[in-house]
Amino acid sequence: MRQPHLDYPALRRENFDNARAFFDRSDMLLALRPEKGLIIGEVGVGIGGFSRFLIDHMRPAKFVAIDLFDLHTKPALWDDATSVIFGGRSHRAFYEESFSYARHIMRVEQGQSHERIAALPDDFFDILYIDAGHTYEEVRRDAAAGAPKVKRDGLLVFNDYTLHDHLGKVSYGVIQAVNELIAASDWKVVGFSLQRYMYCDIALRR
Repeated sequence: MRQPHLDYPALRRENFDNARAFFDRSDMLLALRPEKGLIIGEVGVGIGGFSRFLIDHMRPAKFVAIDLFDLHTKPALWDDATSVIFGGRSHRAFYEESFSYARHIMRVEQGQSHERIAALPDDFFDILYIDAGHTYEEVRRDAAAGAPKVKRDGLLVFNDYTLHDHLGKVSYGVIQAVNELIAASDWKVVGFSLQRYMYCDIALRR
C-alpha cells in the first residue's frame, strides 16, 4: 500500500561528502564552521534558546533572526502560559530584550520565513539554520528561498530531520523537502547530529 508521506527521494552515496556524525547540533556547527565573525541566520527562533548558543558561542559578526514572532498570541507553550513566559510583552519585544546585549550584530526580520529569506542578498550567509514551519510545503519554500542565500562554502542546516513529531503526534515534511533539495542540486550532506528524542539536524554544503 502506497504511503504518500514516504514518497520522497532516497539519499545515495554520491549525496555525501565525508559526512560526520555529532553528539548534538552545537558540536556539529562548532566543528564544521569554527571560525568567529561569520554571518549566521536562524529561521524560526522561538524564545531564543538556540539563538543564545549561536550568538554566545559562535560569536558571529552578524546574526539575522527570522520569525513570525507571534507566539504571544497563543495561550500556552510547553504547558506554560505565554503571559507568564513573555511577561505581558509581545514575542518580538521579549526576544529583542533577551538579546539587547547583541543588538549591534542583530537584524530581526518579522514575517513569513520564505519571504523574509528571499528579501536578503544572495551569497549572504556563512550558516543558515532553518527551524520554522515543519510541513513539507513550509520546509520546501524555506529551502528554495534559503539555498541561494548561502555562500558557496557555507552551511545550510535543517532542524528536526525526522518524519514525525512523536511527542506532538503530527507528521513532519522535513526529510521529504530536504531530500528533494539534495537530489535536485549539488548540495551534499556533511554533518548529522543526534538529539535525545531523535529530533536530529542535518547539515549541507555545496
